[in-house]
Amino acid sequence: MKQNDEKTFLADYLQKTVEQKGNDYLGDNAFDIYRQLLEKKSVSPLSARMMLLALLSDVHQKSLELVMADAISQHIEECCCLNRDMAGFLASIFAEVYSEANQEKWRKKAGAGLKKFCRKEWEFDWEGESTWRAGGGSVDCFCRAKATVKVINPQQVADDLKAMLVKNPLLSEKDIFEHYQDELSALLDSDFDDYCTSDDYYEPVVEDYSDNYEYVVKEFCQKHGMELMSFECNGDSTDYEPDDDYRSGRW
Repeated sequence: MKQNDEKTFLADYLQKTVEQKGNDYLGDNAFDIYRQLLEKKSVSPLSARMMLLALLSDVHQKSLELVMADAISQHIEECCCLNRDMAGFLASIFAEVYSEANQEKWRKKAGAGLKKFCRKEWEFDWEGESTWRAGGGSVDCFCRAKATVKVINPQQVADDLKAMLVKNPLLSEKDIFEHYQDELSALLDSDFDDYCTSDDYYEPVVEDYSDNYEYVVKEFCQKHGMELMSFECNGDSTDYEPDDDYRSGRW
């Protein structure tokens, strides 16, 4: 691949990564980025290695300050011990990514995802499963639910996400939703498993899990400045199934 094509690909790749995951992501995940570049085969192994070196040397952070290609190139020569040609090649990429126009665009978009998230209602889907075991057999338990939630305290949400927004001010409303979706799902997974397995004698009545579900979601909403608007929760379970060893009389 020609160097100009590599430059275009790398600049586009880095810019999209910064806008989706934040600038810190480049340094924190430099080796993952290096492996991805090798897998994509869109740049030469040499260019991928040089990009790895630059990211490990925090050139992406310094480029926010230096902006201009000549200044970035000089910095790369000094901190990475590269010759002028390679430093210039890398500098042209970082100068394109961290141009004044891009940085101004990022400043204007900072926090936009948070504002969009707080203006919408969101539907959290969840599916849970667990197994109750007793007396040489088991019952498989399942539950599907969804809750419609809206934000009633945007400042509380902003406080929740402060650390994430510092790392990535361009965090999208979808990323924010997925963060909360993961947290709520983990809470429900744990609660559903406890509900199904807490009694060693009586089988769980999974059809009645909706009360627990509502309680967990309301607690979650209260913690994060949200309100539960509506929900559906449907639980089901299989018939009691003896274990193979128990069925065959080997107990």
